[in-house]
Amino acid sequence: MQSNRKTIGGQVYLTPSIKVKEGKEMRKEEMNNEIRDVIFDCGLWIMSDGHVYAKRKPNKKQRMFMEEHKEEIIEELKRIREEEEAKGANKEQAKKQLKERFENGEIKAKVRIRNEENYSYYTIDSDMADILYGTGLVKYTSNGIEVPEVVVNALGMEFSYQQVKDYLEKRKARKEALKKKLKEKEQEAFEEAKRTGHEILIDQMYVPCDGSVEECNLDILIKYAMPDGTTKIVRRHTF
Repeated sequence: MQSNRKTIGGQVYLTPSIKVKEGKEMRKEEMNNEIRDVIFDCGLWIMSDGHVYAKRKPNKKQRMFMEEHKEEIIEELKRIREEEEAKGANKEQAKKQLKERFENGEIKAKVRIRNEENYSYYTIDSDMADILYGTGLVKYTSNGIEVPEVVVNALGMEFSYQQVKDYLEKRKARKEALKKKLKEKEQEAFEEAKRTGHEILIDQMYVPCDGSVEECNLDILIKYAMPDGTTKIVRRHTF
């Protein structure tokens, strides 16, 4: 081992060499790697209350290591948690800023075409999809994020926040108008049923078969207004 000589009061003392320091640093790094390996292999995570949970059961060797280096492992878990929380906070802040820029008209949502094997669809960046989620302008499927073709036909491959607002308001108005029309039609059917004493058709629609009949995929649900003011639903199977 190399050492440095130092003379004090005529006595010669040996001082640790740089290589010894380097050896300690290497051992410390090795220990940190072992701690990280155990954390990863066992899926360790520390909660805000300080409790440590393992996703995977540690083996005998890992348990011994965890008992021997409990404090170091907890410190590393705290560091990892703080780092993840900081990343999450930064990501949320970035999303907030993106939303503000979109709503202020600084940027537009940009749609692109994605081609998969035997399938092509419209998609959009995930951050913008998060902003638009719940509006019906995007949907999450097994392929990923999709923008319905009807939306692209109405808004184009690029659209602003104001366009989104106008589109949603028009869609809401159409739904309310249709709902009102159906309500009026239903009211007229009840009045006619009461006047004539016969059941009067209100509406009918195709729905998946209820499984009560073999080799049937679709049923027809027929809604009637009855003379006594009640409603009758008739299911008819298609073959």
